[in-house]
Amino acid sequence: MVSGIIVTPNDITDRRYQALGDIHVTVSKTTVFNSDPTEAKVEEALREKAADLGANAVVFARYGAVTMTLTSYGAMEGAGRAVRFVP
Repeated sequence: MVSGIIVTPNDITDRRYQALGDIHVTVSKTTVFNSDPTEAKVEEALREKAADLGANAVVFARYGAVTMTLTSYGAMEGAGRAVRFVP
């Protein structure tokens, strides 16, 4: 379940986990009429990518600033480490 995946800028020290890998996402504003990318939208994209890997959490989550690109009217990047809790 994507909504149950924890996203935190810190490490999780009270549970053991296996690192599945570093993940990176970009949320784009494709037209001038769309709303700007937000940290909440980037966090949701991180959850979705982590779910694809079978992760329970994303640790060390980081968010970039909204920037203009050649292919969008605004984009925000996010990154973190996908982890799966182990017994």
